Amino acid sequence: EAAMRLFNDMFKDAWGRYSWNDMFSQFLGQPFTPGDSRQLRVGNTVQVLKDEAAVLNACRLSGIDRENDPKRRRALGKQGVVLKVDTSDQSVKVCVQGVGDVWFGAQGVKLVGSKPSAEGGFPGFGPDFGDGFA
Repeated sequence: EAAMRLFNDMFKDAWGRYSWNDMFSQFLGQPFTPGDSRQLRVGNTVQVLKDEAAVLNACRLSGIDRENDPKRRRALGKQGVVLKVDTSDQSVKVCVQGVGDVWFGAQGVKLVGSKPSAEGGFPGFGPDFGDGFA
């Protein structure tokens, strides 16, 4: 376990903010796990869950108040782009098409397009990532 922690620390030093687990998960095309804001990045496309109770509960768990709940209700099931990620409270600010900018608990959204792109590479790593593995 200590050796794996050391390996991950060294890998992060070399690759910046990405850990070995982040890179390997992307390489395998593993789906995004809702509620893990560490996997969300500025610029990602996400979809707000359709379940109103789940979305609002995720917001409360992240410490987000009810003030913008009407906007969150209008955003249910819609896609948007992540503008900000706050890992300290597991929240994300999303520009939702037709609604505007809204904060959500990370568990209230899911990542869209977590599979390898048609052009090659993997989301979050640029178009050339993965080319050396073919």
